Amino acid sequence: MLARRCSSFGAIGLAVAAILGNAATLSFAADFNFTVPVRLTNLPPEIRQFAVMCSANDRLGPGGTAIGQGGSPRILIQSGGYSGNVTLSFNHSATANPANAVGYDCYLEMYAVINGQPVTFGSEGIPGVKMRTYPNVNPALEIPSAPGSTPKTFVAGPLH
Repeated sequence: MLARRCSSFGAIGLAVAAILGNAATLSFAADFNFTVPVRLTNLPPEIRQFAVMCSANDRLGPGGTAIGQGGSPRILIQSGGYSGNVTLSFNHSATANPANAVGYDCYLEMYAVINGQPVTFGSEGIPGVKMRTYPNVNPALEIPSAPGSTPKTFVAGPLH
């Protein structure tokens, strides 16, 4: 069972570098292009994939409105970890102006199979929330971190 096997997790980390794309230069370019360095270590075998989710927002910090949002394809986790850059691109929503985007946020989702059932772990894009099963998984399972580590599964900042 996952809750018993996770007690020795290593660091789960996410750092982000965001670049606002210039859609005016190329007609097929996305409005927002992100390159996100990700390092995952010591994950249990039940966690098999992950994805990075990002949004470009009309303000910094919580409470802003998403101008656009997108996610990477699911990426396979091999030997309990992953280290590399994840790229994702997306356009603004139909009712938003990409020039109004001033901030971004990105977070991880992890996908597991527990007792034969698919389960999603995430912080739901909320800073400080531990990676946990969602939505509506009862009882909720959390991904514990290794003693002394400070996992970073959510990042936010200015686009410019």
